[in-house]
Amino acid sequence: MTYNPIDADTERRLAVAWQTTGNKKALGRLIQAHLGLVIHIAAGFRRSGLETGELIQEGNLGLTIAARRFDPDQARLSAYAAYWIRACMLEHVVRSHGPVRIG
Repeated sequence: MTYNPIDADTERRLAVAWQTTGNKKALGRLIQAHLGLVIHIAAGFRRSGLETGELIQEGNLGLTIAARRFDPDQARLSAYAAYWIRACMLEHVVRSHGPVRIG
């Protein structure tokens, strides 16, 4: 799968389309364009003892949350989403490393 990055103008147009009309294709394109960021951040957690696939799944959840809440007037999506991606991955690491795991 290839991750086609988008420029700032396209990102803004897609974000506005998602916010004003609820265009799910625009949201999907925003998310797809930033999947490489999730993989990059997951590489930083490689020594956490968890599989990379699990971390990527959690990062995708964080990216989705960020894309839904994104305000294009404040910053670029990559800067905003990095916080949410790391937060979801870190939460998963903490939940997975407790002395007792609840099934």
